[in-house]
Amino acid sequence: MIAAVLYCGAENEYLTCAVGGEIFALVPDLISVLETETGREVGTEELKYGLRVSVIAIPCSPLLCSPYALEVVGPTAFGLTTEFEAGTVGQYREPVSA
Repeated sequence: MIAAVLYCGAENEYLTCAVGGEIFALVPDLISVLETETGREVGTEELKYGLRVSVIAIPCSPLLCSPYALEVVGPTAFGLTTEFEAGTVGQYREPVSA
């Protein structure tokens, strides 16, 4: 298990996650925070210092990477100055029905 100090910037959703000052996940990618022992999701209003969590970052759809979409759902829409780079948390894959 890796233990580190995690910073999650949030409003009503997680906008950014960083460890040691290095951002590894940024809106519009989906950032999910889970309680490490139970796997229960931790909402922004529940996150507190000392809580043991695991973070999952899921790449957003390419539809959210256009300049127009980023104006609405990207970092600058939330007042952040960090520029979004698609593919930072992985490559998006189209969903497949079973």
